[in-house]
Amino acid sequence: MKAHATTALTVRLPTALYEKGKALAEQQNMSLNELLIAALGTVVSRQQQEALFAAFSEVGADADLNNVDFAMAAQREVLDGSDHSRTVIDHDA
Repeated sequence: MKAHATTALTVRLPTALYEKGKALAEQQNMSLNELLIAALGTVVSRQQQEALFAAFSEVGADADLNNVDFAMAAQREVLDGSDHSRTVIDHDA
């Protein structure tokens, strides 16, 4: 298993928060360090999800950006390495 790079950090916490965090970490059978990493990871992940949702909402609000045919052609191009965006399909054939 590959170890992740780490950075040492000194954090000042209110004593009451430290004590509650320490007790919670013990209840969860983890160190306070592990609890803080998990909590910060949750906050960062939530912020990223909110930013992504906001970006998709912005795109969804613009009808000109909602070209499904273009998006499907672009996905096909990426998946198979070809350019189907100029392919004409004759549905009468």
